[in-house]
Amino acid sequence: MNLCRASDVAALKKPAKGSRKGENGVLLVVGGSKEYFGAPIHSLRAASFFVDLAFFSPFPENNSLARKVKIANQDVIVVSDWRKAAERADALLVGPGLAVGAREKSLVDYCVGLGKPVVLDAGAIKLVSKDKLHSRVALTPHAGEFKNAFGLTVPKGVAAAPVVKRVATESGCNILLKNAGIDLITDGKQVFLNKSGIPAMTKGGTGDVLAGLAAAFACRNDLLLSLRAAAYLNGAAARELEKKRGWAFTATDLAESVPDAYAGLLKK
Repeated sequence: MNLCRASDVAALKKPAKGSRKGENGVLLVVGGSKEYFGAPIHSLRAASFFVDLAFFSPFPENNSLARKVKIANQDVIVVSDWRKAAERADALLVGPGLAVGAREKSLVDYCVGLGKPVVLDAGAIKLVSKDKLHSRVALTPHAGEFKNAFGLTVPKGVAAAPVVKRVATESGCNILLKNAGIDLITDGKQVFLNKSGIPAMTKGGTGDVLAGLAAAFACRNDLLLSLRAAAYLNGAAARELEKKRGWAFTATDLAESVPDAYAGLLKK
């Protein structure tokens, strides 16, 4: 097994000299619900630092959620036609805060069927038809979501690696399992461990920040590298917050801390 490192973050593509708007990443995030409206906001905030254009579509259509996103982040473009935005996007994040139903399942399978890099988080992991998974799909479950999706209980920590690797191999997709302080990342061939996190990252919303980063990086980078870099950077940002505040921070604080953590890693 390999470790995720700062070098994974440094390996991410950077804007080229002379590039134009849209050439450095176009991301679509689909998610949110009346109950879980904060999840896509956390994802979008983290992602918007690393893409040229970040689109958001609430589903089912929820005007109040759209207004919340517009207020929370003016860098995000809220769209009503998610299919049109999906066609334009380089990568998609589907699932943060998404409700679970027949319409949502149809949306998830449609997005996976586009063949573009897709990060599936939260409810989308359970909804997706497992026979539609492919190598350009990444799942980012915690242990409970993994069990709901695949019917398998994973042990804590590194001991879960064989189970996660087998599922990734059989499904043909990438998996980032958030598991008791250690992230396990695999494409079914290689397994990477990320140990950059801290105990306070059990707080709600930190996984949404992680998913947003992974999807943003996937706009222009290999999906497995994107998962490794996102996991390491998310943990590094939390560590920097811990130095200033101990465990007293929120997912909003974490998302806002990502740019400084990113700059710090590039100096190492």
